[in-house]
Amino acid sequence: TIILCEADGSKRKPLKAHADHEPVIPKTTDLTLIILGLSGLGKALDESCVHRAHIFSQATGLKAGEAIEIPHLIALLRSGLFFKGVPPTSEIAVVFNQLDCLEENQRTGGIMGELAARILDIPEVSAVFFNGLDKGEQKTWYGQSKNSKQAAPFSAVILAAGMSERMGRNKLLLPLDDQLVICQTVSRVLASHIRDLVVVLGFEAGPVKKAVESLTKQNPEAGVTFVTNDRYREGQGTSVACGTRQLAENSLACFYVPGDQPFVSPLLMRHLMEEFETGMILVPVIDGTRSSPVLFDRRYYGELSALTGDTGGRQVIQKLPHTVIEIPGYDLPDGFDIDTPEDYEKALKLE
Repeated sequence: TIILCEADGSKRKPLKAHADHEPVIPKTTDLTLIILGLSGLGKALDESCVHRAHIFSQATGLKAGEAIEIPHLIALLRSGLFFKGVPPTSEIAVVFNQLDCLEENQRTGGIMGELAARILDIPEVSAVFFNGLDKGEQKTWYGQSKNSKQAAPFSAVILAAGMSERMGRNKLLLPLDDQLVICQTVSRVLASHIRDLVVVLGFEAGPVKKAVESLTKQNPEAGVTFVTNDRYREGQGTSVACGTRQLAENSLACFYVPGDQPFVSPLLMRHLMEEFETGMILVPVIDGTRSSPVLFDRRYYGELSALTGDTGGRQVIQKLPHTVIEIPGYDLPDGFDIDTPEDYEKALKLE
């Protein structure tokens, strides 16, 4: 299902610059399109072709009455006006519309390719398209995306180092729903579009790594990093610390997911990403009880990297209760841990 939402209007003019309160973009947005009308090229900068022409002038340095050219559109994009309010879960594409308004020698593949490359140099932009009429029908004349997708700003650490003492055997390698427990957990985390995933190994590291690798080979864009916690016997806190130190430099916030939670919900994780607030810790609450996974802002990576003992991220939450935002979840087995043989029997019935 595709839901289209107009974040703001341009009063039917081909170009626009945003005021402070614009654009208004829903936080559930997956793709933000920045649309620029090429019929405005060559025209004088005024309100007849640019909505909020004075802001356009401030952003580009073009004076009122001067002709609008391609470099001014690039300057407008680089000003950052279009990126305000775009949620971190959204990709951004620039669409140059009304290509048919240009002379034929101005819309060659070479010219469009060169312009697309310049736009793709802007870090926030993932793709560029050129649209226009062809024999009366709307057509995409040219499109280009970044050669490699940038890692999503949200990360996840899978805690897969424990000894499964209460189970009596490695619970992560037990079969569940045609997969191993650890593989089902990883599959669900990746389904939330996490592309910076750190798997912390410890007890029986070899078999666990082999199991996860068999899964991630089918998903080459996953961006999975394996790290071994040599201190795994000391408790979960050491695994949280070990995994945090391996996160991508541009990581915005991170989930910490025990490997024995094969019912973790991708939808719940996505919901937490959409509700993300800078500097805060987001905790799902299900049926009045705090659950998992918890989403930590990068501000806390230093403290998480120094954890010891067996309490994991709870140490940080207990220390900083004023930074916690509780997010209502659904009455689902998202945070169901498989710790004992009885838990495993329950999990088999939940498949």
